[in-house]
Amino acid sequence: MKKNQRGALSMGNLMTVVMLALLAWVVFYPKYAQAKLRKDFNAAIEAGETIYDAAQRYYIQKGIWPSAMGDLSVNIDAKPVSAWEVASKVYSCQLSYGRGDQKRNEISCSPIGKFASVLSYQIVLADNSLHKRYCRATKTNQKANDLCKEIGGVFSHNVAGSATPTSVYVVQR
Repeated sequence: MKKNQRGALSMGNLMTVVMLALLAWVVFYPKYAQAKLRKDFNAAIEAGETIYDAAQRYYIQKGIWPSAMGDLSVNIDAKPVSAWEVASKVYSCQLSYGRGDQKRNEISCSPIGKFASVLSYQIVLADNSLHKRYCRATKTNQKANDLCKEIGGVFSHNVAGSATPTSVYVVQR
């Protein structure tokens, strides 16, 4: 039997490297995932605020809120917005204008991916509640709720009656 060449990994050393890599992944992945979610959600908030600024200018000029993003002259990520929904690799925003069961106009932005359905940032477009911003998180998702608090959200109430109960935070801006 030949002796291992100098510098080659033995089976024991390889197992040690694999175990250390696995341990590092277990320790650091949750922090990475939270940081990525925070970054994506901040991008969604920034896009929502950009759309809101354009919607507010539209309201001042026309006296009504826009019914579609195509009504707005706004560029997000250096692209003109022309549909009622805009999306990037990290977030998705939409402008709702009394559609379906929607009673109010609002801008809603969410990070894309597994958190798209559990975390959203909403800006209400209505004369009586102008400038109201909400962070909505699935009640059972602690990461989403923590992010709502982190952006300055103050817990307001829970919304029940849907498939996923939601916690609503009023965002102080």
